[in-house]
Amino acid sequence: MAHDDTSSDDLLALRTASGSRITEASAAAGVSRRTAHRRLVDPVFQKKVREIRGEMFDQALGTLAEAGVQAVGVLTTLCKSADERVRLNAAKLVIQLGVQLREQLELDQRLAALEDLGNGNQQISSFAAGEAAEPQTIND
Repeated sequence: MAHDDTSSDDLLALRTASGSRITEASAAAGVSRRTAHRRLVDPVFQKKVREIRGEMFDQALGTLAEAGVQAVGVLTTLCKSADERVRLNAAKLVIQLGVQLREQLELDQRLAALEDLGNGNQQISSFAAGEAAEPQTIND
């Protein structure tokens, strides 16, 4: 980016990452709409917006993780309810969510192993290949 005012760029990037409309973001950053449009097509600026948005999602994910721990506590308490319908529904939900979480974690691990393979790590585990055996080395 060939302009001097990084603070206006930072604010424009923050407002853009937050989902503000171009008119609102440009006004908040103290730049014209035309300038804001020019920044929005700049690859360096786009990268900055993606990075800020990523940080925002990471913070939101942390908050959700904390709430998830509390939710597990609630489900655990409900599994001890005197009302057997409440216990049954809580137990079903615990099992359902547990299975979904396990599947997601396994997919994440398999994807990471395949990404490692694509990045030049020539060892692929059979887990990533969907098998239950020891890691194998791929011959070139």
